[in-house]
Amino acid sequence: MDLVLAFISSRSVIKEGYVNKELSVTLDIAQEKPEGTIYLIPIMLDECELPFRLKHLNAVRYYKDQESAKKRIVQAMQMRAKQRKIEL
Repeated sequence: MDLVLAFISSRSVIKEGYVNKELSVTLDIAQEKPEGTIYLIPIMLDECELPFRLKHLNAVRYYKDQESAKKRIVQAMQMRAKQRKIEL
């Protein structure tokens, strides 16, 4: 995996099961990446509390300004592609 977009909502943060398991696996993989690597981008779909394990990341608040959020996501993806030396 080169990049993970984690879509977070007020419903997903209270769910048990696969959502938390997938997040845990993703965070474990992220810890293996060099410092400064763009790997996990939390995208908040509505106003909710970001899970503690993700608070150190810059979350995209999609619910506030979708156009700005889309630009930030694309920029992060382009930066990750550059880190991986992938041509877009």
